[in-house]
Amino acid sequence: MTVADTETVRFRLWPLMLILGLVNVVIGIAVIVWPDITLAVLAFLLGLQVLVFGIIRLIIAFSAESKTEGRGLLFTGALFGIVVGLLIVREPLRAVEIMVTLLGVYWVMIGIIGFVFAVFDSGGSRGRQVIEALVAFTGGVVLLAWPDPTLTVLVWVAGLSLLAWGLVLAAMALAVRSESDV
Repeated sequence: MTVADTETVRFRLWPLMLILGLVNVVIGIAVIVWPDITLAVLAFLLGLQVLVFGIIRLIIAFSAESKTEGRGLLFTGALFGIVVGLLIVREPLRAVEIMVTLLGVYWVMIGIIGFVFAVFDSGGSRGRQVIEALVAFTGGVVLLAWPDPTLTVLVWVAGLSLLAWGLVLAAMALAVRSESDV
């Protein structure tokens, strides 16, 4: 995909960028306002979802419609989902610690990738791309580098990063929209 193709995709997807930005803003605000409740509820719900999907897959594995050669894989996946779901539901805050590490790594990677795209972009959106990359990278570095973090502080940092990233994405979407109108 060339940089020109990337710009074409951005022009077509600006509404999605705007929605994603606004969703990030709302989630960021919710996380900042209710950090402890947010952690517990999100982790528990994620664990519950994985548990339910594991049970559904277990039922599918033993159903008459299930192909014999695929039952072993379905059964293995189902058991794994049930075990992971139970572990998350049992210790949601431990699961959050693991998710925070993964989120930090993800944000660092997204920041690096965004910066690389900005360097090779010949269009007029390089500055916005650099800002988006720096916000993501900084949020990830803070999440990964904080010594002996408390989950509340990490939630605030994640909430602020989501809020900032959401504002940047929304601004980028509106700018792309105005560029596409020209």
